[in-house]
Amino acid sequence: MTRLRLEDELRARIDDIFARFFAEGKAGPGLAYGIVHGGRLVHGGGLGTAEGGQCRTVDADTVFRIASMSKSFTAAAILILRDEGKLSLDMLVTDFVPALRAAPGLPWDAPELTIRHCLTMSAGLPTDDPWADRQESLTRAEFDAILAAGVHFIDVPGVRFEYSNLGFALLGRVIEELSGHPLADYLRIRIIEPLGLQSTTYDFERVPSPRLAHGHRKGPSGSVVVPFCSPGAFSAIGGVLSSTSDIARWMHWLGRAFLPEDDRDNSVLSRASRREMQQFHRFIPASAGADPAPDVDSSTATGAHTIAHGYGYGLFIDEHPRLGTFVQHSGGYPGFGSHMRWHSRTGWGVVAFGNCTYAPVSTPAEEALTTLMADLDASAPEEPAWEALADARAALEAVLTGKDDSHVNPMFSPNILQDEPASERLAAIRTVLAEVGALSKGDALLVRAPTAARLVWVLPAERGRVRLEVRLTPTTPPLIHSYWVRAQPSGPATQE
Repeated sequence: MTRLRLEDELRARIDDIFARFFAEGKAGPGLAYGIVHGGRLVHGGGLGTAEGGQCRTVDADTVFRIASMSKSFTAAAILILRDEGKLSLDMLVTDFVPALRAAPGLPWDAPELTIRHCLTMSAGLPTDDPWADRQESLTRAEFDAILAAGVHFIDVPGVRFEYSNLGFALLGRVIEELSGHPLADYLRIRIIEPLGLQSTTYDFERVPSPRLAHGHRKGPSGSVVVPFCSPGAFSAIGGVLSSTSDIARWMHWLGRAFLPEDDRDNSVLSRASRREMQQFHRFIPASAGADPAPDVDSSTATGAHTIAHGYGYGLFIDEHPRLGTFVQHSGGYPGFGSHMRWHSRTGWGVVAFGNCTYAPVSTPAEEALTTLMADLDASAPEEPAWEALADARAALEAVLTGKDDSHVNPMFSPNILQDEPASERLAAIRTVLAEVGALSKGDALLVRAPTAARLVWVLPAERGRVRLEVRLTPTTPPLIHSYWVRAQPSGPATQE
């Protein structure tokens, strides 16, 4: 997956996806999008205008409100403070926000709210779009007044996913209390400037007017401009403004924590903590997406084929059975819609912005990335397999062909014959060969390493194929601790 250039035909297909979406009028007056790899836009475009009837066209440097994509910035700031020893994720939120102490309706056995609960959307607070989107400019005193009046929960903290902006607003207060800086200043000093995100800010007044996209909503007579709001107590939920070129760098900085060629980059936030952000910390059942808040993208990286959907720290994670892990987050705010999405194993991603309230730009972004993954054949094996797998393959094939009827090869761990004697294992292999016939001459039809310590391959036979699999121990040297030999009667080779 080292290709950094897209062929003209693929570029045209991606452009067509976004052009069709823009023509439907769902994006707003303007739409910006980009294909991301290696920390830059390898292809991108802009459609329409940044300010309604004005002639300022949209491009990679046009600055949009990114809305809830901002939560990844908030989460990164929390982990910076955690890694510096200034907080624990299991500390109580009330240690930093004492006004929260009033919580009507919680049962006697409910745990107290922690930073981790808020970070993983498991605070037990109800989904609060679009109310929360209108609270950004609240002062600290006004926020405290809301909390002091009592906050209602729909469940005890820590038991299920429920998307809560209020929870992330509380994290913003934690950051301010511990850092001694307003949220926007702390993020600028510790994240935005060190990463060179020159178009990224929390204050729309800092953006040069020619580069600022204005938000709109649909009215009876066409688009209506939505006024900007200033940074305040709720900025942690969605206050960031940025460009597609800056978010390309942000996505790469997060995603490259999984890429081995950058193995010494622990600046700003360690690779380990960035990987931690992109892990399942709260599973999201299918029912949770039945009636999503307008700010929440309940779609997944490959639609109905996704087998698991969860929340990390400020990011959604989707698992696909063939393509692997996708990381993503949408944003929706008065006047804006946004989406970023990337494929963890290859580093390819898509970012899209629209300047219309809750513009569903995740739809073309998902289609574009799926199209790109198909063109790249992203299901091809990428795991850096252990060298011992070659010897393990030879050892099992020797058993299969009758060259080793006692499992004497030292590649076999002692537990192999402790768990099942050689006579029973050989009898099972004879049953497999009786079903598909003798092995044919020729190379394996399929070889892949699902993990570095596991190998799956398929050998041709007279009436079908034989599927083999070995798994290795974590010892030195690695040994075969389990293996499987299964018949696949005539038909297309599978990639199970």
